Amino acid sequence: MSITLHENAPAAIAELSTVFGDGMTAYDTGSKFTCTEADVIARVLYLTGQEEAAVTWLLGHVEGEDWDDTHAHEYDVEKDGDNRSPRPFNEADIRGHLAAIA
Repeated sequence: MSITLHENAPAAIAELSTVFGDGMTAYDTGSKFTCTEADVIARVLYLTGQEEAAVTWLLGHVEGEDWDDTHAHEYDVEKDGDNRSPRPFNEADIRGHLAAIA
């Protein structure tokens, strides 16, 4: 696949980061995206210098994680005990995840 960037691409990416990096958008809609979809958006933001927007986006996304989702820790009997929902990634986990998928 060949990609040609228009001269206005940086401005468009900056606008995109204000949308997906907005806490209200991230927390209201992030969990509606699959992990793969959320990662694609976060990766574009991260690779274009919008790390904080990428982190905010994924913090909103993880609010809807299930046990077997990408951004949730595997069940640990000692840490999770009788928890009915998983431990989603925290900010440090997300920053590490972004570096790994970059």
